[in-house]
Amino acid sequence: MHMRAALAVTLFATLALGCDPTVKIGDPDGGAPVDGGGAGDGGTDGGTNAELEAFCQQFIDALFDLDVRCGNTTAEWSMLTRAEIIAVCVGTSPTQQPQQSVRVLNTAQLATCIRAIENFSCLGVFPPYDCQTPRLIVGTLTEGGACGDDTACVPSLYCDFPDTCPGQCKPRIAVGQPVISSQRCVEGAGPLNGTCQPLPGLNMSCAPTGGSMERRACAAPYTCLPSELCGVDLLLAENAACSEQNDRCGRGLQCFMNTCQPVVGLNGSCAAGRRCKEGLDCTNGTCVAAVASITGGPCDAQRSCLGNTFCNVVPGTTAGTCAPRRMVGGTCTSVGNGNECWFGLHCTATATAAGVCVLPAAAGAPCTYDTNAYYQCRGDTYCTGTMSSPAGTCALKKPGGASCTTALECQGQCVGGTCTTPYFCYVP
Repeated sequence: MHMRAALAVTLFATLALGCDPTVKIGDPDGGAPVDGGGAGDGGTDGGTNAELEAFCQQFIDALFDLDVRCGNTTAEWSMLTRAEIIAVCVGTSPTQQPQQSVRVLNTAQLATCIRAIENFSCLGVFPPYDCQTPRLIVGTLTEGGACGDDTACVPSLYCDFPDTCPGQCKPRIAVGQPVISSQRCVEGAGPLNGTCQPLPGLNMSCAPTGGSMERRACAAPYTCLPSELCGVDLLLAENAACSEQNDRCGRGLQCFMNTCQPVVGLNGSCAAGRRCKEGLDCTNGTCVAAVASITGGPCDAQRSCLGNTFCNVVPGTTAGTCAPRRMVGGTCTSVGNGNECWFGLHCTATATAAGVCVLPAAAGAPCTYDTNAYYQCRGDTYCTGTMSSPAGTCALKKPGGASCTTALECQGQCVGGTCTTPYFCYVP
């Protein structure tokens, strides 16, 4: 899937599902909450399906138009793929049971975000400040609410989980007050020498202080630049010197021979590491039109399927037709997390028999250790099966401080045989 379009799918799926994502939103100043507004004034609203569909269309159109304008994607590929991705964005996902969402969409801020993308520089670092998730999605959980990340809480709170999941919504720390690593300062402030202090603004110093080796974070939307002054972070322009190990060339450019050069268009040479525009494949050293199909189109080993579709191969052949991915209960043949099922579903097929698409299992359900064991159990659990004893059970992941052998067992990481403090929480 187109990387920036995936941002739209994630954003709208979070609202449609009403479930916590498994990525913790965290930034040095404790987040950038939206600028107020409520359902009564049109500022923040869960939105109707028609409203979400309209916003999804505008959002993805803006993303693709940006890439075409900057020369990163061919116009033909853009027109072919955007409709398929919009269909994914507005579709109802079966990966969670319907439930009351703890988040609402700030529609006024989303409109501002779309305008920002429409006017975005090809040298800008994506996403724009106005499109950062904490500004687009507003939590509704009040103090003490069980949360998985900061966006589940109302903007004046943050999600605190120092040792275990789920976290708890707590008040942000005021300027001048003591702060520890698991806490968040109020917007516009960050930790400095053990207390919350205002973050430096435009052209102010962000050099390390107080014996620290790390540069200070800057007030949004600024970044601490190599000059150790806060400013707007920009990518490198065409013909600028660059490093191929850390390619920071602008959109539509690639670092080649230590110089930012435009990506290659149709019929151009892609030899020696030159990259083709999105929508083109490098074949025999030449950028040629990529071969792909949308729903109902033909597919085979050379022609892939776009959007939320898979190649429904005719038995006994390698060719088929692009079909929508299966919902819960749909027949599937791919063992494990095959692409026949909707994103997040697990296929129960074996090497000798077809299966069905199912939701990942909760704690207590049976599971089997294999290369797809990760997908059998829900995000807050892991499969206890091992290579020597494959039959297992989905068990709750362990909190910080518990003993472990692999990271799959932990809410955080497994370091030296001990689970670390979690970086994020899965809240079903």
